[in-house]
Amino acid sequence: NSYSQTLNYGDEIHLQNGYNNYAGGFLDTRGTQAEFEKTGNLLCVSTATVNKRDGGSSGTWKVLSATGKAIGTPVLLGDEIHLQNAAQNYIGGFLDIRGSQAEFEKTGNLYCVSTARDAKRDGGSSGTWKILSATGKANGTPVTQNFEVHLQNAWDNYSGGFLDTRGYQEEFEKTGNLLCVSTAIDKKRGGESSGTWKVQIKATPNVTNPKTGKIWMDRNLGATQVATSSTDPASYGDLYQWGRGADGHQKRTSGTTTTLSSTDNPGNGNFITTPSVIAGWRSPQNDNLWQGVNGINNPCPSGYRLPTHTELDTESTSWSTEDAAGAFASPLKLPLAGQRGCLNRYSALYDVDSKGYYWSSTVAGTLDNMVSSTHAKGLSFTSSGVYTRYDSRASGSSVRCIKD
Repeated sequence: NSYSQTLNYGDEIHLQNGYNNYAGGFLDTRGTQAEFEKTGNLLCVSTATVNKRDGGSSGTWKVLSATGKAIGTPVLLGDEIHLQNAAQNYIGGFLDIRGSQAEFEKTGNLYCVSTARDAKRDGGSSGTWKILSATGKANGTPVTQNFEVHLQNAWDNYSGGFLDTRGYQEEFEKTGNLLCVSTAIDKKRGGESSGTWKVQIKATPNVTNPKTGKIWMDRNLGATQVATSSTDPASYGDLYQWGRGADGHQKRTSGTTTTLSSTDNPGNGNFITTPSVIAGWRSPQNDNLWQGVNGINNPCPSGYRLPTHTELDTESTSWSTEDAAGAFASPLKLPLAGQRGCLNRYSALYDVDSKGYYWSSTVAGTLDNMVSSTHAKGLSFTSSGVYTRYDSRASGSSVRCIKD
């Protein structure tokens, strides 16, 4: 049950080192050094015996494009990427190179590897890596589950070397770490496989509703955990404008702009506000966004999509009570995450802790005598009931993805 057999931007991965028939451990972060405060580096990097050394996320890395490719698009061999470490809710920094050691001249290693607070620590390319096949596959080929790759550092026009393992430190026996990590001049330093890494795409956490048989993500998009209550802030997640991709606008603290977009991808991470609830963030509107697992701007992990309104409605009728208590008691544990206003004069968060608003992929038609075709349908719930919503597509609502 991985995100997909194909690696997409925004996916989380483990990287297993190929040394000695893949006994080289998993790329991991650990501790820091005093000098890092001056250099902009953050954490030391080594490998660990398991991909969850600390029982957490130091061995997890999010793949981001270094050239502006959108979240959700496939990662191709030859792409330039950033690798963001997931430790402590993604404050583990970006994989980076720095300095050297005298011994490297003898061993064929090149630069030390650590993480940096920024993907462009030196204002340049030391945090950029080119992903290359270790088995002779051509550039442009989509990276898939268990691909064997080399990672070449882009510093100084790709003279930063290849990500590599070497030796160990005595302290590693106590910490669960395994091998030191640096870059090497050659991707097969010493004729070994220490410069080869296997891509393991992390599994999507999901739940099944036994009453409907549907499989859903176990949390809202952008949430850091499954809800522990209806009013658990860590479970609220992001608030998406209907039909937009994960371009940053969905963050609850994102900036705003009154400039409508004429394309499906606005090219910025601002939350687009509108002069009225009739208008959407895109002009003209596009009813084809978010339609299915391969739909334009689908923000869900690969293999997942926005539910239709019928699927959301069916889910709600399976709850023990059709209200906020039933939403939380259900397998989905839906929280009261609130909504974000869409108007130029009011784009604040509201109804947080008191109401849940969830988008479907369904666009609205004509409702009674009111023309609502500019809106999209969703589901909302409070302590007193569950309701079908017809909201402006510029409103910010929660997204809970369903497995296709």
